[in-house]
Amino acid sequence: MTTTKLGLTETANGQANYLNVNTALSRLDQLVFARVVDRDLSAPPGSPANGAMYIPAATATGAWAGKENNLAWWLTDANQWFFLAPAEGMGLVYVLDEDEFIYHNGTAWTVFSGGGGGATDAADVSIADAGGYFSSSDVEGALQELGAASAPSLTNPMRTAGDIIVGGKGGTPERLAKGTDGQVLKMVSGSQAWAAESGGGYIDKRMMWGLRMVWVSGSSIKIEPGAAYLASTAAQIELASDLTISPTITGDQFYHLYIYDNSGTASVECVTTAPASYSGPAMQKTGDNSRRYIGSVLVKSGAFVNFLHIDNEVFYRAGQDSSPFRVVSGAVNTTEASVSISSVLPVSAKVAKLRIISTSTAGIFNVGVPEDSPAAPVGLIQVDPKSNVIYSMPCESRQITYAFSAAGGPTAGAGYVDVHGYSFFR
Repeated sequence: MTTTKLGLTETANGQANYLNVNTALSRLDQLVFARVVDRDLSAPPGSPANGAMYIPAATATGAWAGKENNLAWWLTDANQWFFLAPAEGMGLVYVLDEDEFIYHNGTAWTVFSGGGGGATDAADVSIADAGGYFSSSDVEGALQELGAASAPSLTNPMRTAGDIIVGGKGGTPERLAKGTDGQVLKMVSGSQAWAAESGGGYIDKRMMWGLRMVWVSGSSIKIEPGAAYLASTAAQIELASDLTISPTITGDQFYHLYIYDNSGTASVECVTTAPASYSGPAMQKTGDNSRRYIGSVLVKSGAFVNFLHIDNEVFYRAGQDSSPFRVVSGAVNTTEASVSISSVLPVSAKVAKLRIISTSTAGIFNVGVPEDSPAAPVGLIQVDPKSNVIYSMPCESRQITYAFSAAGGPTAGAGYVDVHGYSFFR
């Protein structure tokens, strides 16, 4: 026996039921989310996709013979077509090549218009027939058909692209013509109106998201999608997709990346002009507020040094136990000395990522910055003999100080400091 609507084969005691269950699941899989590839073919396609459904057209041939208007679907595992005869009310079935929903009215498959029951007449509300919006006669007729004793008089004022509709006096809709570029919708003298932005509205002048720098090769850098505020336009500029640049680079120095508006398109330039702060930690190109700072990339011997950029941190992937990353080597001094680390820290860096090593068998190795308040040679970090530490050192001056404690001094060893990355403002 089968079920009354979908024709699912019922199971019986003692029967090998898995075939019936699988067949039933196949039908449910097709009908719960019914999608028809085509309903204009009279012969089966040569290589149907697994699960592809069709509605055979007249006069059907081959495996479809006699199955006109049936739902027909192909299962590769079974190597055969399955069919289900339509019945009145069956649907909604989506036809992919027509971009339409259809249903069966008991006689034929019919495009679903979206209206309610009853005959189709002037009272049926159809967006397509109304040219993309509801006309007043559509709505009034629909309300009357639904039993409204007296349908309200409605007027559609929308006639120009960009207009918006606002509530008028007594509930009558009114047209508000579109504004001009740069205007915002606000209340003016108690009514909605387009007006220039002034005061009141908060604009985050430090806004930036995404725009991650990615090392591609010694000659190329990729900038991932993101957006940033530009002071020159008082608006944000968005980079919608990855952008790879291969600028001309030379020597051993930092190059700085800036996003800018190139006639409506986000572009990125790579130059040696350093950034400067314009609003707290937010930075832009010195002397040019149309260029928002993204970050800096180190060039050594005319090639980009490999790095990893995460949020506001950069980590060097090159060997850090040699120049320029080893900024202190073989130190044995007990009087505080200082060294610049600006060759591996851009001007935007505020924290240096250091690896501090002591190979000495005695004495404490101290590392700090000139801004330290304790008296020398006590640094921000003290490293025990024969040990090393990883430390994030506040370092706005891009200099560090170092010395062994006078008591005990270094013995059979020395101190070393490597820079393996930094945190920066942008």
